[in-house]
Amino acid sequence: MRHALKKTISRVQGLRRSALVPRRQRIYGWLLRYGPAEVIGAASAFLGSFAVHQATGNEIYAAYGAAICELLGFYGMIISRDMVAEHRAASMEPGAPKHVRGIRRVFGRAILEFAPAEVLDAAVVRPLAMGVATNLLGRAWGVTVGKILADCAFYTVVLTGEAIRRRRARAIADAAI
Repeated sequence: MRHALKKTISRVQGLRRSALVPRRQRIYGWLLRYGPAEVIGAASAFLGSFAVHQATGNEIYAAYGAAICELLGFYGMIISRDMVAEHRAASMEPGAPKHVRGIRRVFGRAILEFAPAEVLDAAVVRPLAMGVATNLLGRAWGVTVGKILADCAFYTVVLTGEAIRRRRARAIADAAI
């Protein structure tokens, strides 16, 4: 049955293989994309929380310090990795260097991918989750638990947006045929 379905779908123009990507491969792709950035972000959140608390002695400032440092670590990793990939892709194309266009493309994709989730996450969800968890569980466990809770909310929005964008791209590709 599965072979027949794949054979039939491969004959239909405009239907891409991404429609057939198994859930396990999508999860693996998400881990490859977001996993290293999450590790860097988590380390940055701990450093930010401890540094700001040491400097100010204020839990609220420490929660915002953790959130800001996590953002810097997470997006620094995502954007630098995307820039390297864009540079490699541009160097394979013949013609003049396309650095400015590549930078614009990378930042445009990052804004489309993360902006809706980040508006809520950076302003409210992450500092609130880290602040409450730190008050209840102490600094080390509080930052960890707050980060995990905030990440659940963040990735719910990011992955929902990715699914919507994928569906729209598929609909545009189907309409072009």
